[in-house]
Amino acid sequence: MKKIIVLICVAVISAFTVCMPVYASDFTDRYNITTVYDTNNNIHNINTLPDSADIVNWDNNTFTNVVKVLTVANGTGWFYGSSTSGVSNIYCVDYANVWGVNVYNLTNLSCNIAIVDGSAIVAGVCYVNKIISGTTLVLRVLASELASFDDAGAVAWINNQISLHGNIQFMYEYSIPVVYTLLPVQPHLTTYSTSSILTACTDLLGGIFNSFKTFVTDFILSYPLITSFTLVLLGLIITFSLIFLFIGGRK
Repeated sequence: MKKIIVLICVAVISAFTVCMPVYASDFTDRYNITTVYDTNNNIHNINTLPDSADIVNWDNNTFTNVVKVLTVANGTGWFYGSSTSGVSNIYCVDYANVWGVNVYNLTNLSCNIAIVDGSAIVAGVCYVNKIISGTTLVLRVLASELASFDDAGAVAWINNQISLHGNIQFMYEYSIPVVYTLLPVQPHLTTYSTSSILTACTDLLGGIFNSFKTFVTDFILSYPLITSFTLVLLGLIITFSLIFLFIGGRK
């Protein structure tokens, strides 16, 4: 009987190729995609800022990189700005990310060592300035932590933070977003071979048989009197059935 059921499963299932279509418009949400690959096989993280985010368009297979990521591995390029009430400003400039106007103390950024705040004169906050000559990333630090109130002091502070906590990372807006062409989304196609179907069916039937055997064993151990009575009754039914069959056969 077990072999017959297995053969039926094989005959039915092997006639189909199991194909689950994936629609481009909801691919990112359905599979919780956080990274994408362009046609040059470069990987891109999908990042978000308070007021903007990277855009993935699966219908057109494009990735619009709105969020720029800057990883600071050393203090080179950092400068001292000014000090007020025991708090000093130090900054770096992304000269490649230029803007058409000057706008200061903006908060559409993130930083792994500081809280974003464009107005508070306290240590441990950061903000961004969009200027014609580039993008300025500003950190406010304790003046007492600077070895000197000059560019060398700013470089030393950054190097010390990196030695203690690892690289510093900023995320902020590209002045001109970069558009990449993505690898096209392919349907998720799974084909099951006859041998894999046979194995799956065999495992399923084996599991059902083992579960039934366990249930019967547990029942017998838990209810011995009921089991004994049931077996005796079943034996009597079988015995009388055979007797009636024998008598009927002789007639």
